[in-house]
Amino acid sequence: NFNLSSIAYHDLNIDWTIPSPTSYVNDGMVSDIDTSWSLTELFANWAPAPADPNSGTVAYWYAVGTTFGGNDVIDWTVNGGSTNIHLTGLSLTDQQIYYVSVKAENGADLLSNFICSNGQVAALPVSAQITEKESPVNVFPNPSNGIITIETGAWNEPGLTISIVSPLGKTIVVKDASKTKTDSRYTYDLKSLKLSSGYYIVKLNLNGQSMEIPVNFLKE
Repeated sequence: NFNLSSIAYHDLNIDWTIPSPTSYVNDGMVSDIDTSWSLTELFANWAPAPADPNSGTVAYWYAVGTTFGGNDVIDWTVNGGSTNIHLTGLSLTDQQIYYVSVKAENGADLLSNFICSNGQVAALPVSAQITEKESPVNVFPNPSNGIITIETGAWNEPGLTISIVSPLGKTIVVKDASKTKTDSRYTYDLKSLKLSSGYYIVKLNLNGQSMEIPVNFLKE
């Protein structure tokens, strides 16, 4: 014979198929939000992509744009295996809609089709959204690490309610202001509400009219 060894072989599983994408992308930290009260940061989160049967899901990529699926704000960036992002140091435009798109990557370096959020409006934190009733309302100090004072001005009428609302739209506390004060100044101790740092909404309601003022709470 020619002293030939036996043939060595090894089965290889070659993945030619792109992975399945995530099922949804939410704007915000947890639940989907419509408005982000910041011009310097954005949050987004998404569902884990279905397991890739051939090579597994190894990473996610995200992009941010001013159009659906766009990447004109942040180009496609790898995010490892995490299913959420907190982007800081941004220069966003007040009242502009921003969209977050996500792709899944498998072990063969193949990318899924993108899934895009339905968009979040970046709003100037110190601005007030006023409907119908135009009247100066002051909330100070803003930012605050504890007690805030709300001067309601002409809003101080019977039937006025003042509430504190989370960034996700959950009402944390509400007061019937007309039953607790006779003047136009009210105070809230945000620290006693055991809130996390972030933007919250002071919401005034009076006879079907409303005003929302963002307040930045800085937890010590």
